Amino acid sequence: IILKNKLTNFNNDKEIIDESFNFLKKEGVLVVSQVYPRNSTRISSLITNKDFKEILLEIENIVFNSKANPLTSWSETDLEQKISTSGFSNIKKLGIRQKETRVIKKEHIDSWFNGNFGEAIEQLNKNEVKDELIEYLKENICEKEISWESEQLIIISEK
Repeated sequence: IILKNKLTNFNNDKEIIDESFNFLKKEGVLVVSQVYPRNSTRISSLITNKDFKEILLEIENIVFNSKANPLTSWSETDLEQKISTSGFSNIKKLGIRQKETRVIKKEHIDSWFNGNFGEAIEQLNKNEVKDELIEYLKENICEKEISWESEQLIIISEK
């Protein structure tokens, strides 16, 4: 079974892994390929304004390191543990760095700030700069070609 980015909703990831284990015959193989958000380009690295950069670094720290954000803060150890506790063994991991050119759209920025980024800025009590920060990002990184790095985590395991 190959699961490519199927575990992005970490509310039901364990269920998917368990179902895969139950479906596979003995010596069957599960391959999980998942984009690893914690090891991707950060928005803060794309801007030059010191004040906004500082705020974005704080936001990203919450989004990518807080266990309250399981969709973005998971680690390879978390995923490996979920796979092993489902009964899989002979677990092998591989990380593949990718570089691509992306164009960030205004809709992307809106969705970030309607989601995890918005929650983080609220947590930081910095709502007063939210609109200004969003406007700055839309003016400075939207509709431009950006070099984007990400990591694909691949885990191969056996039943």
